[in-house]
Amino acid sequence: MKKAFSLFALTALFSLIMMATSCSKSSDSEPPFVEKALVLTSNKTDIKEGEAVEFTVKENNELVAGATLFIDNVAISNPFIFQQAGTYTVIAKKEGYKNSNSITIKVNNGQATQKKLVLSAERTIFYEGETIKFTVKDNNNQQISDAVIKLDGKEVGSSWLAQKAGNYTFIATKEGYEASQPLPIDVRVSEVEIKSPSYFIYQDKRYDLSKASFKYIGQKVGDGGIYDQYRLELSNGINSFNNVLQFNVEFKRELLAFQVSPKNGNYTITPFEPFGLTTWSSTWLDVHTDEGSSVDLADMYKTATGNQYIELVKDGKIDFTLWTMDFKGKPKEKIIGKYTGEITINTKK
Repeated sequence: MKKAFSLFALTALFSLIMMATSCSKSSDSEPPFVEKALVLTSNKTDIKEGEAVEFTVKENNELVAGATLFIDNVAISNPFIFQQAGTYTVIAKKEGYKNSNSITIKVNNGQATQKKLVLSAERTIFYEGETIKFTVKDNNNQQISDAVIKLDGKEVGSSWLAQKAGNYTFIATKEGYEASQPLPIDVRVSEVEIKSPSYFIYQDKRYDLSKASFKYIGQKVGDGGIYDQYRLELSNGINSFNNVLQFNVEFKRELLAFQVSPKNGNYTITPFEPFGLTTWSSTWLDVHTDEGSSVDLADMYKTATGNQYIELVKDGKIDFTLWTMDFKGKPKEKIIGKYTGEITINTKK
């Protein structure tokens, strides 16, 4: 009896061992369970207040429907509109999946995080011998006076003398500001033989000047007094229909009974008179002056010509910056120039 029981026990033990071994082999042959991971992407990460961001949720490069987006454990819509400035962290969740990676969304209040410099010159085409004056402003149109202007990495200052024809690129920098966009300048060989430093430039073409005169044309009553008006004519002195600038300037009388003659200082374009420019054909344009326009009438003396007195200026200087106006009264084209030399002033009509 004991032998029979022992044999039965041994048989049962052997069966248990075989079952355990079989289960172990079966378990080893099956892959371990791995939770699927969500991958979150967005179409924007740096936005302004009120902008919407659209999110995409995938797993193994396949779109996953039904995932929920969260910011600080608060569910949000997709797309989601960010109404307030700040930095937000977004994740995606779905039952049966591992939480997605996080995405940081930066929301600005509409203002630039860093001011930018804007570099400009009065034009982009110059001729040999001209001085280029630069202007630097920020992206709010505020003048920046201490920016550094560079050419090929070397500082050039707020003005630069164009000595040789070629193409040049300038840039403005300042600590705390984003550098300006490169400003290309085209320096060309002068198209005319310049015998004096007197010229005007219109539509990127330079015209030589050799003669200047003021001619009295009358008076007008304006704001605060009486103004004597003169027609200023600048020409090359060769042909009255070639390279001629004509515009009216006015000077306020200090004593109402006495006509005033052109004098040193800033001058003002008469607003109701046309500006005349004659090159190859006659063109009449409305115009107004810009800052920096001035006259310097040194060494003035009078001489009699018939019944008129003419004042002569031996070494006069006239600097002018003019803007032509469009039909809406807005500035359109710039005309700059200067004259150095003798100037005649006819003080009578």
